[in-house]
Amino acid sequence: MKRIIVALMCALMLVSLVGCSDAGAPEGMQNAASENEAFYLFVPKAWTANTSSGIASAYYSASVDRSNVSVTCTLPGEGYLSVEQYVTYTTDSLGKLLDDFAVVSAPAESTLGGAAALSFDYTATVNGVAYKYRQIVSAYKDIFYVFTYTSTAELFDSHLEDVNTILSHFTFK
Repeated sequence: MKRIIVALMCALMLVSLVGCSDAGAPEGMQNAASENEAFYLFVPKAWTANTSSGIASAYYSASVDRSNVSVTCTLPGEGYLSVEQYVTYTTDSLGKLLDDFAVVSAPAESTLGGAAALSFDYTATVNGVAYKYRQIVSAYKDIFYVFTYTSTAELFDSHLEDVNTILSHFTFK
């Protein structure tokens, strides 16, 4: 009986290691998405993949600089059946929810994982802190995917090289 339990525990550990595999990751990068996601979110190894949130995400530092990237997904809904409609719905909603919300770069054509997308930047104040965001919205297999880069307004530009590298390696499965 002990051998069976030990064998099962070893098998479980092996399966959990495979689920966290960075096989296929570009050099110096790690995958921050679970194997169940429809995409790979490769981030620099210097960043921390946040596997506890249930959302594919990573952050720069656990201390002062919590700049981060995340990818969320949603199904089309009433009022937003296209990427353009989703972006309009999102900016309208954020304008009602966030203090000092302002779009600082109008939605522009972009790509996410090779799929057509819209990219826009906005600012807002949360708990007295000024933040800047970049969102890139794409539709893939009838689902909207939203890549978000969040940083304080002060540190936003300092991570753009990493964020552009992350975006260049983002891949749909």
